[in-house]
Amino acid sequence: MTDLQQIERSLTEEIKAHEAGLPWAPAKRTPAAACNRQQIVVRLAVRTKRLAPDLEFVHYSDKLSTLEAKIDAEKEARHAGYPIIGYVIDVEKA
Repeated sequence: MTDLQQIERSLTEEIKAHEAGLPWAPAKRTPAAACNRQQIVVRLAVRTKRLAPDLEFVHYSDKLSTLEAKIDAEKEARHAGYPIIGYVIDVEKA
């Protein structure tokens, strides 16, 4: 048996072993949604009109950065019908 035939035979054996699912096959990864990621809770003071009293708007963000979470919260508040955003009340990790 030549070297080339030995290589071919060992490769075919490894391929068959991989297809059979032997223990040295790589483990399956868990999906990203199943991982326990921390959420950032952003509380904004919002108003519908200029002289209206402040209302508290709470937004839960999956972003890693607090700055990105604030920006997403402001976008969501405007989309929810609060055009005036007074200030950020609180940002905390839940």
